[in-house]
Amino acid sequence: MYRARLDQMRQAVSIFIAQFLPIGDRVALIEFDSCAQKLTNLCTIKDETSRENLLNKLPTAAGGGTCIGCGLKTSLKILEEDGEDPTGGNIVVFTDGEESEYPFVNAVADQVLQAVEPLPEPLLQ
Repeated sequence: MYRARLDQMRQAVSIFIAQFLPIGDRVALIEFDSCAQKLTNLCTIKDETSRENLLNKLPTAAGGGTCIGCGLKTSLKILEEDGEDPTGGNIVVFTDGEESEYPFVNAVADQVLQAVEPLPEPLLQ
């Protein structure tokens, strides 16, 4: 059962990378189970080779637990690397299970949203 869910997640990520990320987008991959770890640095989609390089980094085995909050916090750190401004950044989560490890999404959502949401444009006078 777990293998089928992992295979479905890998297939969904593969489709997303191959069909929905335009040339020029920047992407990083993060794996999370009971903790999160960066699989790739933030890299630019330049061609099919760069897409294949990302696909080759997808996890092939699942560990214990599911800490989506850990993945979100690590995603935010990557968006902020090298002094980058994360405003306008996108975080897309693919998981093969329900969250079971703290911090849960609701514990980190405000922090992540506050960092990536663009500030409202000032009203014109």
